[in-house]
Amino acid sequence: MRIGINLLALYPTVSGGMEFYLRNLLDSLFEIDKSNQYILFTNHDNHKTFGFKWPNVQIVFCRIGARPQWKRVAWEQLILPSIAKKYRLDLLHSPTYTWPVSSKIPGIVSILDMLYRVYPETIPRTKVFYWRALVPWSARRCRKILTISETSKRDIVRYLGVPPEKITVTPLALDCGLNAGKQPSAGEIERVCAKHAIQRPYILYVGGVGRHKNPLALVKALAILRGRTATKELTLVITGNDNGSAGEIRACANSSGLEKTVRLPGYVAREELPALYAGAFVYVTPSLFEGFGLTVLEAMAFHTPVVISDRASLPEVAGDAALIVDPESPDRIADAVYRVAADPELRQELVNRGLRRVEEFSWERTARLTLEAYREATE
Repeated sequence: MRIGINLLALYPTVSGGMEFYLRNLLDSLFEIDKSNQYILFTNHDNHKTFGFKWPNVQIVFCRIGARPQWKRVAWEQLILPSIAKKYRLDLLHSPTYTWPVSSKIPGIVSILDMLYRVYPETIPRTKVFYWRALVPWSARRCRKILTISETSKRDIVRYLGVPPEKITVTPLALDCGLNAGKQPSAGEIERVCAKHAIQRPYILYVGGVGRHKNPLALVKALAILRGRTATKELTLVITGNDNGSAGEIRACANSSGLEKTVRLPGYVAREELPALYAGAFVYVTPSLFEGFGLTVLEAMAFHTPVVISDRASLPEVAGDAALIVDPESPDRIADAVYRVAADPELRQELVNRGLRRVEEFSWERTARLTLEAYREATE
């Protein structure tokens, strides 16, 4: 097969989880598949970041950038189909939610979650409008849809009205760049904590600081925990770019007398995350919505016990390796963290289960499921 992959929406270091998904998928896909031919359509912003050496991979530079969005979308819809046609593709995969619907080539689209329908207020209006227009059209037009969890699959069926058999679930796995097999040294943990003025022991949350992530519940839970003997020294670290909730979090911390114990360091470099995970007393995610929830596996990989929300895909990802709570109840969150603090045997059991759970996910499996979907789409 000659398989085209549309990378025009990818903006390095800005695309977040989408970039993580694409780069890990492509690395593993090209590692296991030496027979099919791959043509990658890149843009001004990402072209130089792809340097695959495989003889069956060709990189095509397209004279468009990922931004502004409206120009890239117009180019993708109107010009990419004719360029793709010149390369005699058997299949065109668009891994960023939308597909050039005028193309006559058989297609696959990746729709990682339905956040724009479930929590549209967390996304810029222009992007919501664009996705509401093109995502349903792309889903109907393509022969197969890829997503990353059974929860996202159910949401796609519900909101887009496509048959479930058209959707293939390809779960994520740990980023190979995290080097999860090597635990950070005590010195590295101390260095990263000192850099971000983090005081141990701390509760950690990694992710965007937006309302659907529900970080405010952690501040309220910390206020409860600071009143209990076994957890009175705990601090709270909430990392990630501010998506609208940082001010509210600081106001809540100040009103609760926690202004010195709640840290919002903002974006933390990927290479510093292993030390941040390994240094945490417990990792807690009270998110109301996740397409997958990869940070749960990341925390587990660095021997940190995990407490998760009972919403969306999080229980699906964590399995029996985490304590599960109602994210809208700070008391329940506090009780779960207290259990980890008060019961060393439970803490160690969660760590052991977490390490086993991480082993159940791999990018090779994701790549093989993707490759099988490619074959099904061309039959």
